[in-house]
Amino acid sequence: MLSKSINIIIWISCLFLPSVIIAQINCPTYKLPKYAITRLGKGSIGVSDKAIAVSPNGDLIAVATAIGIWLYDAKTYHTVDLLIGHTNSVESVTFSPNGKILASASV
Repeated sequence: MLSKSINIIIWISCLFLPSVIIAQINCPTYKLPKYAITRLGKGSIGVSDKAIAVSPNGDLIAVATAIGIWLYDAKTYHTVDLLIGHTNSVESVTFSPNGKILASASV
């Protein structure tokens, strides 16, 4: 039974690994501190059920992370921008009904 559980975990990990690798390659140099060469990772995603939001028109995806808010093109999944400014991890994001405002919250 243990062997079967390990196989399932490995299989699930393999499903998600390619998307993680692609996310890392998309923009390793976005908003780096002075003298930094590259970014390893994009920060952990917020634990709130509101950590990911899709704009009303479906064009953008906003993801709350430990380093800021990543914006992605919803059609290509390429990074559009990294919004920084919170002093703590961003826990939730939401778009206004008209999509012109993105609100965020941190702890």
